[in-house]
Parts: sequence; structure tokens; C-alpha cells
Amino acid sequence: MIGNVHKALWVCSSGAPILIAFSAAWVLGKSTFTLPAIFVFVAVWLIALALVSFHRMKSRLAVIAVRVKKVTPNDKIMIQYALSYVLPFTSIVWDKINPFMSLGISVVVLIVLLLAHSPTANPLLFFIGYHFYEIETENGIGSYTVMSRRAIRNKDELTNVIRITEYLLLDRSGGR
Repeated sequence: MIGNVHKALWVCSSGAPILIAFSAAWVLGKSTFTLPAIFVFVAVWLIALALVSFHRMKSRLAVIAVRVKKVTPNDKIMIQYALSYVLPFTSIVWDKINPFMSLGISVVVLIVLLLAHSPTANPLLFFIGYHFYEIETENGIGSYTVMSRRAIRNKDELTNVIRITEYLLLDRSGGR
């Protein structure tokens, strides 16, 4: 499993699309470019770090066997991400925003996501071709999220995974 530093990077990088949406809305609403340029730079930096971390993680974590009882597609978490996180940033009333309150809320959300056992799906991986599946294993645990670049249509196709976090797995059955 990944450590807390990698998990923090994972969670922070999932905010990159929010920073980009915020920047676009700021440019359209305020017509200034300094703050949006900083946010886009931070977003690109987070994306690059997350992708490097992800590729290193794939090669360093152990592959484990898994016996799947049930598999269902779960890309809906990306739709939920877009609707609940990204879209609200496109309609902020800029003159009434409190940056300290926004930072405080962001820190609380980051801490909650770091301490939670629920998997945090990263939208960046969706954009590079990963799809998400919810699986139930034969040991009775039924809320694993599996990321895979291939379409999983049968529970028997998923045999090997890498455990990224407590309940987030990466498909390694196809040898990739």
C-alpha cells in the first residue's frame, strides 16, 4: 500500500481539475491572469507529480491474487466528481469569496480524505484511460474499487491486483 505522503499527493492531485476550472472562471469573471496562472501552474505540477508517483507505485508494489465474487462498472464516481466538485467553481461570486475560509475548508476536506478508508478515485487516471469497477471478493469484503485500463466483463478476468490503499486496487491481471 502507498504511504501517507503518496496518499496526500493522490488526494491533492485530484483537485487539479478544480484549480483549472477555478482559473477559467476567474479569467472570464475578473479578466485578470496572475492568480489563474499560479493555479494552472500548481495544477500542472500536481498532475506531473501524481503521474510520476503512480507509475513508480505500479512497478514497486506487490501484485496479489484476488478471488472476485462480483464485479460492476463504477465510472459514475467520475460523474459525481465533476458535478459535485468542479462545476460549483465555475459560478462563484468572486467579490464575496473569503480565501481564508476556502483554504480552511480545503484543509478539512484533505484531512478527512486522508483519514478515510473510502477509496478516493483520481479523475486524472480516468482521463488517461482507466475505468473504475466495484468488486466483492470471496472473503466477504464488498466495497473494493478497482482501476483498470481494460474492460472487465467477467469476474473471472480479474485475478491479480495491486493494493493502492485499504480499499483501492489496481488491476494487474492483464500483465500490464
